[in-house]
Amino acid sequence: MCLAVLKNKISANGFKNITAICKEIKSASDLPQQYDLIVSSLVFHHIDELASTVALLRSLLKPASGSKLIVMDLERHPEQTELFHPKAAHGSVSHHGIAVADMEQWYKDAGFASVAVDLPAELTKTVETGATVSFPLFYALGSL
Repeated sequence: MCLAVLKNKISANGFKNITAICKEIKSASDLPQQYDLIVSSLVFHHIDELASTVALLRSLLKPASGSKLIVMDLERHPEQTELFHPKAAHGSVSHHGIAVADMEQWYKDAGFASVAVDLPAELTKTVETGATVSFPLFYALGSL
């Protein structure tokens, strides 16, 4: 649903150089080209191997200076972030939040020339218990 909305916005605005993709990527050969920018929003906490995923996404960036990887996800607060998904959905969740220091290190290990990590926002939602909870979000920006 979200992908369809994004594709419609890209089309409606006449963007020719933006491609919205929702696909499981296990190797660089799973995608037909390299990219200037890769953005992931609230996906990483569903991925088992985070360090290797950062390295894989880095390999999909064009080697030219200025290519970027942006990841936004839940900061690690185990008791709190476990509430983000209903208990029935916990089987699809690999991490109840991600430690920001770990994400920064994975970017550095992947070979990004510049790395910035910040906690700019919170996502507030009503959880399974009926309580309203704020979940801290981080972003990690790696530039070649």
